[in-house]
Amino acid sequence: MGNIDWEQVRPRLRATEAALEQPVEDTPERIASVYRERAKRLVRPAVPSDAGSAGAPMLVFRLDEGRYGIELADVSAILGATRYTQVPDSEAKLEGLINVNGTIRPILNLRFFLHLPVSGKDTSAYFLLLRQKQRELCLRVDEVEFEHRMSLPNLHIPRKDPVTRGISDFTSGTLTVLDTSALFSEFWNERSEP
Repeated sequence: MGNIDWEQVRPRLRATEAALEQPVEDTPERIASVYRERAKRLVRPAVPSDAGSAGAPMLVFRLDEGRYGIELADVSAILGATRYTQVPDSEAKLEGLINVNGTIRPILNLRFFLHLPVSGKDTSAYFLLLRQKQRELCLRVDEVEFEHRMSLPNLHIPRKDPVTRGISDFTSGTLTVLDTSALFSEFWNERSEP
């Protein structure tokens, strides 16, 4: 530990004490100045802690025993345990409907698209609200884990299904990365755009 130069510290301490003794007036000019400073801080782009690492931010979640990732930019909200309505005699790709802030949104049956067995138990606790091209739909997932940065060009591409972008070797196992555009296209039976 270095030595403290008290000759430099004492004047700064006196200046701080003097400033603390001054009454703080909430004048309109001072309030406006504080708001301007706050606005400047809020407008500055946030620098992520891992800004040096390459890759797209991914939201990692679980469905059954599998771990999946989806680009964070496509996720508009994460909803906690929420009631939803199953639609009788609906297509297998539609799991149900959910009310999100007064608007009814479809819930895509992710198990159907990933060829997973139907779960007899309803243990899902989260819904991911996805948005693309002014459309929204939900995914029902078991658990939301964390955000991770991933280099998308380095994915292995075993195409088991049309909605998988690829598989990544992850620090604690494998991670299947989903293609949001393909999910929307498959759900609405549209051709994927290049």
